[in-house]
Amino acid sequence: MQRDRILVIDDEQSIRDILVDFLSLEGFEVEAVGDAPTALALLAERSFDLVLTDMKLPHMDGLELLKRVREAYPEMIMLLMTGYGTIETAIEAMKRGAYDYVLKPFKVPELVFTIRRGLERQRLQQQNEQLNELVALYHVNERINTSTSTAAILDIFLGSALEHLQAEQAALYLRGVDGRFALQGSRQREEEAQPWPELCLEVLLDDFNHRRCILVSPPPTERLDRYLRVPEGEGLSSFVAVPMLTKNQVVGFIAGLNRAAERRFTERQRKALYILASKVAHALENARLNENLERSFNETMQSFAVAMEQKDKYTQGHSERVATYATLICGRLGLSEEDTARIHRAALLHDIGKLGIDTKKINKTGKLSREETEMFKLHPEYGRKILEPISSLAELSLVIYYHHEHFDGTGYPEGLAGEAIPLGSRILAVADSFDAMTSDRSYRKALSHDDAVLELRKNRGKQFDATIVEAFFSLLTEVGTERLVEHLAKHGTTMPTSELAPWIEGTPPNRRS
Repeated sequence: MQRDRILVIDDEQSIRDILVDFLSLEGFEVEAVGDAPTALALLAERSFDLVLTDMKLPHMDGLELLKRVREAYPEMIMLLMTGYGTIETAIEAMKRGAYDYVLKPFKVPELVFTIRRGLERQRLQQQNEQLNELVALYHVNERINTSTSTAAILDIFLGSALEHLQAEQAALYLRGVDGRFALQGSRQREEEAQPWPELCLEVLLDDFNHRRCILVSPPPTERLDRYLRVPEGEGLSSFVAVPMLTKNQVVGFIAGLNRAAERRFTERQRKALYILASKVAHALENARLNENLERSFNETMQSFAVAMEQKDKYTQGHSERVATYATLICGRLGLSEEDTARIHRAALLHDIGKLGIDTKKINKTGKLSREETEMFKLHPEYGRKILEPISSLAELSLVIYYHHEHFDGTGYPEGLAGEAIPLGSRILAVADSFDAMTSDRSYRKALSHDDAVLELRKNRGKQFDATIVEAFFSLLTEVGTERLVEHLAKHGTTMPTSELAPWIEGTPPNRRS
């Protein structure tokens, strides 16, 4: 069992000898010095659990020593020895953070009792802090585990590093295909804080490859300039960095630094950061795999859309525009990101059933016959049959199947009405109809945007859900129908969600065409 370590500071050799002998017999590991500067140097080299010091010392008094020790080692238990003439000073020292004081001449059993009480208090504080850190790490872990994007995981880590590890600044680096570390993001507690410093990445990588975690706190223990290139005069009090490992390979690292003397990282915080790093590494790997799957999925959607448009020369870009309009409507309605993504995908594939219809019929000029019209009405059913067997697309099949239903029950294929029609299908109905009306078709010329909007509003509660029409109308009114359509024409088909956000807010993107 590890013994508690005590540093005794007294300028009288006889007092030091007595304390070393008696406290050693009580099971403590004791070292003794005769002045404050020597004590500070020893504290920087070795770890102690308690400092027992006289108030009157050469070169530096007890109050100044207390101040410096508390700044460098906030968790240190400070116990003062004082004579009757300095009791007021001892009381003042307690106000400044000393644990307790004993009067000279003291009785050894009373001193030992006070020491044990102080160490027990320290242990209870540490256990309480450890429990709080474990609870905090648990909650952070829960949030990370439910995040599927690299950006979200990075945001959670940086926030938790500042809050739970009491870091003034935190950063995360990932290793690229070239083997080099690249900064992915950093955050600081104060807006006016210095920017994240340049790190000696080669030195860090060498340490991490040897599975060494880094804790420089306080700086005399290990020079900060081994790891950081800090400008002259810019003070740092401590630095911590731990590797992120995936399949036993260093894939990155997370780091924190503090400048204020009262904020020094502890070994316990380093261990907590290491635990967090393992969670972040695992989550980032899952996010990378998920993003790759998402990318492949979206590429599949685009391929399906291209295949559909090869059948119909009049609907170039139609599916992508419908997907964009549908996404904008979802934003106005306040739908979740998950629901919006599902409806966006359904919109891309809403006409996939046309793959089952004769290409000549699709591109026929002039009005369709009654028989041909009935044939076209089968495309939602064909779309459903195409998608249902594909597990990743099956949930889209019903949204597509019902997107030609009318709110008043006069639509097809099943004549559903009102909210019996899936919400995604009702949104697609508005988006699809608007783009169809404002696009040239084989049998008619496009309507003006204003006429298309009037047609939507005229059919509120009949063909379309009035709430969805009004959500779309409010968007078009605020940003301008012509500007929105022009923007889509100039910047391609489906815009990334990040570009859609300003339109959802009601303000068009501020960028040059």
